[in-house]
Amino acid sequence: MEKPISPPPQPLEEEDAVTTDTTPPTIGRGIGPDEIDDITTESTAFAHAEPSQDDSGPPKIDSEKEILHEKGKARSDMTVEERIGAADRRKMDGNALFKEEKLEEAMQQYEMAIAYMGDDFMFQLFGKFRDMALAVKNPCHLNMAACLIKLTRYEEAIGQCSIVQRLKKRLDPLLKFKMAQP
Repeated sequence: MEKPISPPPQPLEEEDAVTTDTTPPTIGRGIGPDEIDDITTESTAFAHAEPSQDDSGPPKIDSEKEILHEKGKARSDMTVEERIGAADRRKMDGNALFKEEKLEEAMQQYEMAIAYMGDDFMFQLFGKFRDMALAVKNPCHLNMAACLIKLTRYEEAIGQCSIVQRLKKRLDPLLKFKMAQP
């Protein structure tokens, strides 16, 4: 036997709000053994009016977003291209948030993108892979600086720009040497 569903509580009227007894009548009342039979559970698929899946096929995926944000590989298990790609996706997410003026959230995305390319990782890169990584990492630092300027956190913005400048100074002698090679 199913119990009827009670309507949702209505907002209190002013005269109701003044009363001294504010304890709802159900507080402190547990479920008795005779009421356990009345409790029913439903699968989430039924509750959301989705058809249940049979075990013969792969699980249904509602969008690509679910695929992108599933727990993936650890950074240490990723190839260079995968790390740079993951960082680039974070940078693009940050750019979208920046356009929506969600500056704090955008900075978090830029920080996560930079985290994919830590110093140990960058130290191991040469040639085109280093160029690809810097093409993602440097704009993230500069985009963070843009967010910080909009948030009037100027000292931190200068710090982000300084990081890019230091990276560029380290690369200039290497680039000149490489260009001097026949």
